[in-house]
Amino acid sequence: MEQPEGEEDGLERRGDLASAGTSAHEDEKLDLFPYGRNEVLDVLVPHVTRERVKRLQGVIKQKCGSVHVLLENLESVNNGAAVLRSCDGMGLLNVHIVEQYDQNRRAFSSSISKSTDKWLTLRRGDDSERALQELKRESFYILTVFSREVGGKTVPLDAIDLPAGPGRKICVVFGNETRGPSKVFQIGADAMVHLPNVGFTPERDLSTTVAIALYYLRFRGQLTPDLTNDDELQVLYTRWIYQSAKDADELLKAANLEYAP
Repeated sequence: MEQPEGEEDGLERRGDLASAGTSAHEDEKLDLFPYGRNEVLDVLVPHVTRERVKRLQGVIKQKCGSVHVLLENLESVNNGAAVLRSCDGMGLLNVHIVEQYDQNRRAFSSSISKSTDKWLTLRRGDDSERALQELKRESFYILTVFSREVGGKTVPLDAIDLPAGPGRKICVVFGNETRGPSKVFQIGADAMVHLPNVGFTPERDLSTTVAIALYYLRFRGQLTPDLTNDDELQVLYTRWIYQSAKDADELLKAANLEYAP
């Protein structure tokens, strides 16, 4: 869905709602506040085109909150942006970023990621062990993925039984482009898997690995739309409306409202 700033999705992103060019009949069908109202939405929704509102609502309905991705110590800015696009495109909402390196070696320290991650919910940290323990406390099944077979440690992705049913949560872990996931996420994993490779190329690049793994989870029925909490949906919808409204900060300031997305 997301590309750099501009007309990235074929829709007019910003403007007055009344100028969206829809018919009166279409206007009656569109619920501008499907998850309830708040002061920020009341101010900003009139400044977002109806086409954009429809697009936001349609994408929210496709988002999965029970499958998360954790990216550990990525170094390439281009890889970071590509992976985030894959996560968004496959319907993920939540991405954990662990960066233990200095600023010059962090894939997500550059402003290039800012246009990519705006439709995702990011959790940032700088300690792998702490990140693992937080996921364990939240009852996540930890699935650590390698782009190639690691002798005696990994099994093919399609050879494992993943948790299923209401309340199941999975965090898919991808590591550094060269070294792969750290020892922390190898030892702490519930399963370590690799993507089968029957060709001459020894391994795939990271963004391809992520895309294939997530597509497999989607194919298996693990990565499916599952956001149902109206309070959480309103928070997400408000953030996206804010990001889509022209001069959102000025409009909120004029209404004596403060908002931190």
